Amino acid sequence: MPGEPLRPSDPAQRELLTRYCEAFERHDIAALVALIRQDATMSMPPFTWWLRGRDQIRQAMLDPDASCEGARLVPTAANGSPAFWQMRPGPDGAYTPFGLVFLDVHEGLISGITTYLDADRLIPLFCRPAGQFIPALAPPFPRKCASD
Repeated sequence: MPGEPLRPSDPAQRELLTRYCEAFERHDIAALVALIRQDATMSMPPFTWWLRGRDQIRQAMLDPDASCEGARLVPTAANGSPAFWQMRPGPDGAYTPFGLVFLDVHEGLISGITTYLDADRLIPLFCRPAGQFIPALAPPFPRKCASD
């Protein structure tokens, strides 16, 4: 099912996206999965895996080898959809882009999560995360492109 466009002035959508980001950044999988539809999908191009349903998504997010623990989400503009740069800390503690996450929202819940992993190729095509990302100083949702 197609997702709804990003509507920054819609308080319900804004609240959903804020709660999703907060749960993701706390690595609170139970809270995160509660925000997605029972039939939600998750994919991560260029990998060929494709997941459907809360149980499969929960399992993938709990896998210690695929952990997003410590990662942050930075709102951006991408094709009129809710999207976020997933930022991961490096050995020096600086956050760098890992992937571009698109969320499909349908009837008040997340219906699809697609994370594109080719961040170096995507940065010139979409909004670049602003400077060195420091989680405590992250801008509120939504944020304009760093080039704006």
